[in-house]
Amino acid sequence: KKDLLEVFQKLSRMKNAHSIYGRWTSLMQGSTEIRNYNSVNLQDYSLFKKKLFPAFRKHMDVIDFWLLKIILPCQAKQFPQQLTATAASLCRSPKLCSEWRAVTTGFSGTNDLSRTLPPTIEQRNIDELEQTNGAQILAIARKENNTYYHLLDNTSSTVQILQLLSEKERKTNVMLDAGALVLEMSNEEFAREWLQRRREDCEACAFFEGDTIVYVRRDNDQRVFLFSGSPYVENMSNCLLYLDEVHTRGSDFVLPLETTALLSLGKGMSRDKFVQACMRLRQLGRGQKLSFVAAPDVDRQIKKISVGDQHEYGERKMVMKILHWTVRNLASYLCDMVPYFAGTAATEIKRANAFQTFYYGSEKDSKNLKQLADCCVDDEILKLEDLYSHQRVSSSLIDIANNRLKAFPRTGIIDIVLNRVRNIAPRARRHCGLLDEEQERELEHELDEERQVERPPPATPDKPKISAELKRYLAKKTCHINDGEIKSHLESLGFHPLSACFENTSYDCSLTNQLRQSKVFVSTDFIRTVANVEDTRFYLKRFRWMITLGSPTCPFVLLISNFEAEAIFRKLVRIDESHGFDVIVQSFVPMINRGQVELPSRVLLRELPMELHVFGGSINPTIEILNGMKDVLGLHPSATTDWGELYRKGLIDRDGFVPPDQRRLAPLRTRTPLFSKSPIDLVRCFLSDSRHLGSEFWTSILSTAINADFDYEKQDKK
Repeated sequence: KKDLLEVFQKLSRMKNAHSIYGRWTSLMQGSTEIRNYNSVNLQDYSLFKKKLFPAFRKHMDVIDFWLLKIILPCQAKQFPQQLTATAASLCRSPKLCSEWRAVTTGFSGTNDLSRTLPPTIEQRNIDELEQTNGAQILAIARKENNTYYHLLDNTSSTVQILQLLSEKERKTNVMLDAGALVLEMSNEEFAREWLQRRREDCEACAFFEGDTIVYVRRDNDQRVFLFSGSPYVENMSNCLLYLDEVHTRGSDFVLPLETTALLSLGKGMSRDKFVQACMRLRQLGRGQKLSFVAAPDVDRQIKKISVGDQHEYGERKMVMKILHWTVRNLASYLCDMVPYFAGTAATEIKRANAFQTFYYGSEKDSKNLKQLADCCVDDEILKLEDLYSHQRVSSSLIDIANNRLKAFPRTGIIDIVLNRVRNIAPRARRHCGLLDEEQERELEHELDEERQVERPPPATPDKPKISAELKRYLAKKTCHINDGEIKSHLESLGFHPLSACFENTSYDCSLTNQLRQSKVFVSTDFIRTVANVEDTRFYLKRFRWMITLGSPTCPFVLLISNFEAEAIFRKLVRIDESHGFDVIVQSFVPMINRGQVELPSRVLLRELPMELHVFGGSINPTIEILNGMKDVLGLHPSATTDWGELYRKGLIDRDGFVPPDQRRLAPLRTRTPLFSKSPIDLVRCFLSDSRHLGSEFWTSILSTAINADFDYEKQDKK
């Protein structure tokens, strides 16, 4: 729920939120209450919990959005260099650098990982607590804790655990999910389901929601209550308890003496983690008892362990097998940690030598400080040949530690590191390389192509002025010109065809020149944008103000600049009104958002020339306008899924474009295409670079309709 809430918060900050949400809900069946983005209210927790979360929690588009917009930008971000900090950074000592002083004075924890602590610190337990580990093991290894279950393959682990907890004869009232086997439900869902299956003697179930302890009641299926201040704080005899993996360590509850807990066993669980989870039962061995449930792969490992004959352990045989299994996992984990233990020690020795040489041993000038900084950072971006070209051979852990430390003079710290490695695993071996976590990354997955966004450089805008041809147009009587004469009349006044906007751009001129056939004309001031720029594709004016001429059902359009429109509104230009000539300037609003409402206008959007929509930025048009846009572009009217068959017959190109010599066999609808070759690449680049619709375009109706995100050139190469 927290992740999905973060998704919606990220979505709310994006300009194309309506478009993205519309794509998520386009194929959704069921409730219409959440189909429109405007109906999403994140302050309404009931709506989020009952409608949004069930609908989107497994939605692949939402998951992709979460990965691409939230996870990868943070987790996959790289810099040329990195300044790392480890546990050894907190344990600086004069043993490393004579000027350093120890800032860490104590350590609290279990004994299992004490051998991998930084070499400048050691664990010193209080004498009174020396027997604690043994006492805990004795409390666990009792015959009443010998009950053991295992889960089956190909069946939901959560459902099987609920079945075990619901059996009346077991009377289990605490679930310790240290093995993280509850996967398909949230903490609240698991608590409610367990409570409903449980016998009537329990009226509530407590669990963690984040870092807050809460509980639900059997008689209330809506609310979640705070645990603090409830009657169950002091008496949990009528309250179940579910602890997820994170909270099976460090949490403390006052549980009745007759408590029975079910503890899950997950892959690789070490003795330290196992004992910590078991000791959530503070009175274990004094009335409280445990049972265990293992995942299928863990069960197979445990059953292979031999712990002696039946006479030696008697009724404790299974719990002893589990303890032996956790000790084996601990030994394997310690061996895996040795290379990192030696690596962090080497890094800290390197920094200590740098501080001793460049900071304390000489003047602190800029040159020395620069050398100090260079010694304290590591390369973050590594070449693949550096990561994977090394020979992957099995080496002893002692040899691996020696290789890591051989670059430094032999000191007492290095002796401590090597002695610990010998004590931990004198004969253990591991595959040796860079010993960096990068080695564990899969190379088999194809990396997404990184999209490089080229930002336009700063430019000097042209000074706006009213075009001479517009003044001539407004001063003449033009209301009685026939439709067939409008084009020649506009050309005689000096107006430019739509293709003139593309003359100083890097777009394919063989395509843009074909826009001379368009019924859209532009003024000189509309064309002029910036001065002294060779490629003006980033600076083209938006289609904002227009004057329509001729028949309302298929008019000519004259695009003018904002400055010219304002001049007409303020009557700064003399208009000849003696002939009853009425100049109407109206706005053009492209259909950028899904479900956008058409504003009242003298000429309906669907009656305007379709190239006005194509190059104006109508990326989410109505179906009628979309069909017209496809006609003007010369695309076959059938769905993109049918283009493959038509292409194999030679009637259309791969991208759906119908060549002029095939239009008799593969006819379009009604409008005459403007282009003699495919304009898909032109449209794709224009909407991204000149209309700056980037991410909005790739998720739009137009992009889907023309299959704009498919790279035909790349596919042909394959």
